[in-house]
Amino acid sequence: MSDDLWRLLVGEEEEEELKPKKERKDFEKQPGAVGVAPPRLEEEIIKLREENTLLREKLINEQETRMKLEEELESAEKRIETLEKIESKYYAEKKKRREAEAAIKDKEKTLSDTIDELEKEKAKLEAIRQELARLKEENEKLQKSILSRETEVKLLKNNNLSLEQEIKRLREELSNTREREEELSKENKELKEKYDHTVEELEKANNKLLSREKKLSELSDQTRKLEETIAKYRNQLQSKTSELSKSERRYQETYTDLVQQIKEKETLQKKLVEHEQKIKALEKERTQQENLVNELKKEKRRLENQIIEERKLRSDTEEKFKDQENTIQQQNILIKELTNKLNTLEAELSKSTNIRSELENKLAAYKNKIDELEELLSQMNITCQELQNSLDTEKTRKQELEKKLEHIEKDRQKLEQELTLLKKERSELSAELDKTRADYDKTSKEFEKIRKERDDLAKQVEELQTQVNTLRTEIENYKKDKSTFEEQLRARDAEITLERSKYEKALLKIQSLQEKIDSMIKQNQELKDTVKDMKKREKEF
Repeated sequence: MSDDLWRLLVGEEEEEELKPKKERKDFEKQPGAVGVAPPRLEEEIIKLREENTLLREKLINEQETRMKLEEELESAEKRIETLEKIESKYYAEKKKRREAEAAIKDKEKTLSDTIDELEKEKAKLEAIRQELARLKEENEKLQKSILSRETEVKLLKNNNLSLEQEIKRLREELSNTREREEELSKENKELKEKYDHTVEELEKANNKLLSREKKLSELSDQTRKLEETIAKYRNQLQSKTSELSKSERRYQETYTDLVQQIKEKETLQKKLVEHEQKIKALEKERTQQENLVNELKKEKRRLENQIIEERKLRSDTEEKFKDQENTIQQQNILIKELTNKLNTLEAELSKSTNIRSELENKLAAYKNKIDELEELLSQMNITCQELQNSLDTEKTRKQELEKKLEHIEKDRQKLEQELTLLKKERSELSAELDKTRADYDKTSKEFEKIRKERDDLAKQVEELQTQVNTLRTEIENYKKDKSTFEEQLRARDAEITLERSKYEKALLKIQSLQEKIDSMIKQNQELKDTVKDMKKREKEF
């Protein structure tokens, strides 16, 4: 447009310059013209020349103004280009920030999930605590049962003492029977002299001797039975010793398990230390985010200053550049959005601080739980030591019972020797009776004495049978007690296996939590990287 105007103006001036020349030629061609222009025309020419100079000055001024306007337009275009670049960078940063916000939201979701899982694990730990309390109660019950067993062992000792007294009494009875047999031998010697006249009485005496032999055989059978009962007692003691050794092994296994649990507790403490270090790293990240927020605030202030400057320029060039107002309004909108985003980031930082405080509280709760578990483990160690002491006492009691059994075996051997002596004496008596059948003479009084002695021996045999029956009942009760004790030990072993399985499950859960924490740390590192990239871009901006 300016070039066209220039051309038009130049063309009009040339036409104006050419017009007087034509008029001059026409005037010269006219008749009477001498070659000089009239004064009016000269005045008009002067006026035209003055107007031409004025127009030229106006054109020069307009050209200068036009150049100034073009320069201003170029500067405005450059500013518009810079603003467009800033807008493109801002939109790119906006996209990145949206992505970062989405990542932060995802991380918040993961944190909420982890918090829920930690609460679930807290409930599970409370359940484990209840189970430990139940196990304590069961241990107390077992201790009570052990005390009851100790009382039963004391009763068995008393029974053994009573058995020893009965054995002594039987020895006394055997000594009495020996004395009686000696008396009978004397009487038999006296009767041998009288037996010559009474053969029929000898046959009766022989029958009585056969009955006595039967009684002696019955006594030998009873001694065999006593030997069998003693062997049974020995087998029972051996089985009890084997069971005690098994129980010792089991208690040793439980002790090793407790040692392993203590080691695992130490590993858990190490993991807690690592978790605290991770929390410190998160705090550092929070400080970095706060620094980012401060930098963004500085950028905001800088942009506000730029906006103020641009407003000044706009006040100077409002009439010429109305388009710049629209761009400035857009920038104001963008600045408002940035302020809103900064507010949201500050709110998110406050939320992250609250989450961190909650996590610290949870860590304190976990530490308290670990202390409680340590106390429970110490109590379990104390109970194990008490059980070991009880096992030692049972070992000493077992040794005492073995010594008593040895004494009983010695007494049994003595009784066997005495029985062999009695058998020899019986054989000698039978030989002497065979030799002195002719001299044997017995009266009715002597037969009555022999009957009384037979009745006494029958009563003694009945008493021995009652004693044997009582011993059998005691053995059966001991077997029942042993079976109940074995059942209790089995139940205890089953409970220990359940506790082990629960403890292993808890370890697996702790490992899964550690993996989640590691994943959270990786995500935080990724956020750090994104924040670093944002800082670099902001610096470049």
